[in-house]
Amino acid sequence: MKVFQNRAVAAVLMVLAIAASVAIGQARKPDLSVEPSTKVVGSYTYTYDEAGILSDKTMEHIDAMNASLFAQTGAQIMVKTVNSTNGQDILDLGNSYGVGSAERNNGVVMLLALDNISASGLQGDYGVVVGDGLTDYGNAFSSMQYEYLEDDFAAGSYDAGVKKTMDAFFDWFADYYNVSIRENYIPAVSPNY
Repeated sequence: MKVFQNRAVAAVLMVLAIAASVAIGQARKPDLSVEPSTKVVGSYTYTYDEAGILSDKTMEHIDAMNASLFAQTGAQIMVKTVNSTNGQDILDLGNSYGVGSAERNNGVVMLLALDNISASGLQGDYGVVVGDGLTDYGNAFSSMQYEYLEDDFAAGSYDAGVKKTMDAFFDWFADYYNVSIRENYIPAVSPNY
């Protein structure tokens, strides 16, 4: 290839290659006139307050934090409050909701039953159920629930206890997946989490 041995021809070909690369890059450049969005598209509910003990502010916070968690990891945390489970075991009931990514099975359900009788014989009970993908961490979630919910639950300050507990769960997921979880924050992430 004697054509490339001539420096002038090689320089012209290099300039043409660079110009073509720049043109291709400009053609694929994102449209900067559209402001990037981290807003949640659609709405999802992760709080079911049948007992009427959670404030709108707490429920909105949990839903907004879940939007960020789910977008980045596929994980979801649901909280449900009921007056009674009507004899159904809290853990069995928690397993029935199917939250979290089906592939990762990384959902968490926290259930509060105000009129149930706990194992200690006191009125009011709660429990947390983790998906099979988090089985090794079930005790950690139970410990967090006890640490952040027990005192407020016993005092009847359900809303404060649920918010503290859910924030502890979100912090755990942020550390576990090494992501930043903030209300309605959805960064550009791989579609495969």
